[in-house]
This record gives sequence, C-alpha cells and structure tokens, in this order.
Amino acid sequence: MPSPLNGMYAKMNTQSASATQKLTDFINTLANLIKNLGTIFGCVSAMYLAAVNYFPASAVGALFARAGDPLIATQRFSEGYLYYEVGKSGGLTPYGQLVVLPGERSPDFNKLTEGLILQAKSEVYLRPKPTTREDFIRVLGAGQCFKLLKKDRELTASDLGNAKNGGWLSVKEIVCP
Repeated sequence: MPSPLNGMYAKMNTQSASATQKLTDFINTLANLIKNLGTIFGCVSAMYLAAVNYFPASAVGALFARAGDPLIATQRFSEGYLYYEVGKSGGLTPYGQLVVLPGERSPDFNKLTEGLILQAKSEVYLRPKPTTREDFIRVLGAGQCFKLLKKDRELTASDLGNAKNGGWLSVKEIVCP
C-alpha cells in the first residue's frame, strides 16, 4: 500500500516543477520582449539617421530634424558657403548645381539677392569658408534648399573657366518651401 507521504511528495514535486516552468517561461518571454524592443529601437534609429542625413529635404527628414537631437542639430541647418555659377548658355554647369526657387531659374551671380531660396539639383559641398582649399562641412544631396544670406565674392572671368559668371554664397540650410 502506498504511503500517504509518497503522494504528498509527488504532489509537491509536481507543483514545484510547475512553478519552475512558469518562472522559466516568464523569463524567456521577458528576454524575447527586450530583444524585440532592441530590434525596434535599432530600426527606428536607422530610419531617423537615414531620413535626416540622406533625405534632408523630405517631410520625414524635416520632421526628424526638428526633434531637437543636438548631434543632428549641429549637422542640419548649418551655415556655410556654396559655390554658384552660371554656364555660358545660362544653365547649370558641373560645378554650379544650384537653382533659384520658385521656377528653378539660374540668374547671373550679380542678380542674386539676400533672402532668395536656392535648391541643389545634384550634390553640393557646404564649406566652412569660401574656397575649395577648405574641407567641406557636409555633402548635401539633390533637393536640399538654402537661404541666401549674402553674396561673398564674385569670381573673375579668368577664375571661372567655362562659366559665364559665378562666385561664393553665404547660405543657411532650410527645409524646402
């Protein structure tokens, strides 16, 4: 005849195993939750950096840029210098990839005025000083907009090569209108 103590030990072992299994399941679920949250955070961070740095003129890039991240704030909406030139035919040149909005026209350098909005038609180099001898602050992609703060200096015909006119502009990055 089985002893009543054996049944009690068997019941306690079953309850202990069940509690241990529940605790193990809880810990595994918690670990999976933390892992998934890390993956989600990583994806959101990657989207944030891509939107701000690779699509700065997009609505998403502008939204993220306004988030107040001090690292991004030092890169986005920077002030610097851009090279502007108009080709002999009146259009863009390989070095002069800026147009004036609205209407996307390329007026002569001497017709540019403070406050105009410029847009890059391909990559442009934002520089800390008005010279190509300086390293650039950032390379900005097509579609990025700038507000003209002032014309820094017009280049002479001998400096321009195949362009009609051009020079350096002091600008500030902005969200395109």
